[in-house]
Amino acid sequence: MTLNKTISSIELQNFKGYRYNQGQTNNRFDFDNADLILITGKNGVGKTSLLEALDWTMNQDGIPKKYLNQDEKTGLVVVNGNKFDIGEKNHVGDFLKTVSTFFFQEHIKELACNEVIQLLEPDNKPAHEMKASLKSLQIELEKLQQKLQQSKYRKDYEAERKKFAGIITEKTESLNNDNPIKALLKSSTLTINNGNLQSKWDSQIRNLSKGLSELTSNNKVIGESIPEYLAHIEKCLRDVELKIMADKPEQDKNLEFDPAFFDILEQLPVELEVKWLDGRKGNNLSPSSLDLLIVDVDENKYLPEIKKLLPEQEELRKEYQKVSDVIRKLIDSDSLENWLNSFHENIEQWLSAFDNDAESVSLAKIIEDLTYNLDKLKVISQKKLKELYQQRIKIEDQGKRISTEIQRLNLYSTAADQFNRFNFELKEKFQEKTLTVGEALSYAKNKLAKLPKAQFENNDIYSLKILIGTFRDWSSIEYDKQVDEKNISQPESIENAETLLSSAIKICKQESGINSQLLNLMSEIPAVELQSLTENMNSLLNRFHFPKGFLPIKLSNTGTDKKPTWTFETQNKVKFSDLSTGQKTQLAICWTINLNLALADTLNHQVIGFDDFTTSLDMNQLIPAAVLLRKMAYANDRDKWKRQVIVTSHHEDLTNRLLDFLLPPQGRSMRVIQFEDWSPEAGPSFNCFKVEMGEQTSSISRAESAINRLFSN
Repeated sequence: MTLNKTISSIELQNFKGYRYNQGQTNNRFDFDNADLILITGKNGVGKTSLLEALDWTMNQDGIPKKYLNQDEKTGLVVVNGNKFDIGEKNHVGDFLKTVSTFFFQEHIKELACNEVIQLLEPDNKPAHEMKASLKSLQIELEKLQQKLQQSKYRKDYEAERKKFAGIITEKTESLNNDNPIKALLKSSTLTINNGNLQSKWDSQIRNLSKGLSELTSNNKVIGESIPEYLAHIEKCLRDVELKIMADKPEQDKNLEFDPAFFDILEQLPVELEVKWLDGRKGNNLSPSSLDLLIVDVDENKYLPEIKKLLPEQEELRKEYQKVSDVIRKLIDSDSLENWLNSFHENIEQWLSAFDNDAESVSLAKIIEDLTYNLDKLKVISQKKLKELYQQRIKIEDQGKRISTEIQRLNLYSTAADQFNRFNFELKEKFQEKTLTVGEALSYAKNKLAKLPKAQFENNDIYSLKILIGTFRDWSSIEYDKQVDEKNISQPESIENAETLLSSAIKICKQESGINSQLLNLMSEIPAVELQSLTENMNSLLNRFHFPKGFLPIKLSNTGTDKKPTWTFETQNKVKFSDLSTGQKTQLAICWTINLNLALADTLNHQVIGFDDFTTSLDMNQLIPAAVLLRKMAYANDRDKWKRQVIVTSHHEDLTNRLLDFLLPPQGRSMRVIQFEDWSPEAGPSFNCFKVEMGEQTSSISRAESAINRLFSN
């Protein structure tokens, strides 16, 4: 049965010493939804029974027969007009709910720690069901992603990337350990254990490019374009390849045509004419020509052209970095724009601090002028940011143009060096000073076909050739992808859909696989929740006075894994059972408050009660306890701490002091229920007093005099 969040009234009929007199309501207590109810009286008059009746009606599914008065057949508890019969069923109480709502002295021995752990322990069945559901969902998502890819791209670029990354990983292992690039390639991991692409593969490519730039003394790439970085890696690997060739012993340099020769020539147009110079003729030929490859036996004609462009490329790289740094300063967390936004968002809050200040008028004028000027500054800042973005795009475009030209010159330069390696054989074969790239390739392939293939397969040069070709092809694929993306209609909608699908598929793969983090996460929930509970617990306990080494406390298992026994333990390893009565009481009070806050949704009410805890506390500990009670009782209605607080007490001096500490502030309400006596025939007799600030003197005086009269009898 659903009750209100707080208690307005409770009536007991034949419940544990409370009698039922036909037609009378002398066992009805009007709490009137008061914020705090203080129940006083000597022992044995029915205070604890009243809290027990509340517990069985608020937290359990019925009232056991054992609470029915002897020789009575029927009994009833009525809370807020809702009736609960006594003894309909043999009910078993929910101990955790009881401990989370009421502090009883007998509960100090056991604080439902085991029940809390059981509540937090994971149930794996929902996780298994979720895994199966995610696996089915993944199939549907991948179908949608495939349709989206087909509408957007000419190729399956993800599959291509995975293929290239796999080849790179494989061929990296084939390199000799003394090869300087092997460590760099291995540190830039592109694939994970199952062969799939790393999620941050693009960052790995950029890092690899930067590392190879330092190794080969090449300029770094300008901008963030992945195709540029891949092409740059190809260029650096080619430089490494040439150095390996140059460092070979003289007797090994005149071997047959090798993979390096084919790798270079296959990148050139087959119809490209090769022009041999002897150093004295042909000086009027331009290395910038795209339809002629110049091979000079004395010098490489392309190197001077490359050297001319390198300083310009480096200058653009520095300029790009400089502009990027300025942009970063304008948009990061400490940027001017963020500060201006924060100023506008918080200006009213700042001004409110001076509402009653004599200078508030002049301050408002200052703020008005400042706001006007800051708005102008914000416009200037946004305009500057736009200009910087445009400037960076322009620098990046210039960098791409120079990079493309340098790559072409490097290719022609390397090709010229390769032709020079075999110039005597080729000149002798063709008997002319000119031939085409295609003719040279055909001749070399026919000759190489007669040699054993195994001669090259375990060679560093062979592995490098594969790596160079792979990075070249990958760069080409990424350029194709950029072209496809430029031709997309409704690019923003497709991009949003792609991001959503990719994220969803990633989660489905992760959580439905054999290494799912879902079950791991669920198994970690107890530790996370326990940490939160103990942190809150220690925060509450900090209000009391404890000896050094007591706090922080923690929950620990004093049993075994199969038969755990959870209890509290102090910082210096003292078990809960070894604490003093007062320390146990303080800990139990805080644990009740802690659980009441943590299980608010489960309890479905806003009531908390404390039965006669004053007996176990001295005056120094009573004050912090009262502070906690006030914090709950008199909190704002929307505050998560807000509770209707019920406190019982039988100690005269401490009850009077407690009454002083718990007086309500303006706008809040308090009730004092004073039990006078109990008789076997009529049950308890009591009076109710209403305490409000408007009638504080009379109400408090009546309550205190009643308490004094009670304890003097």
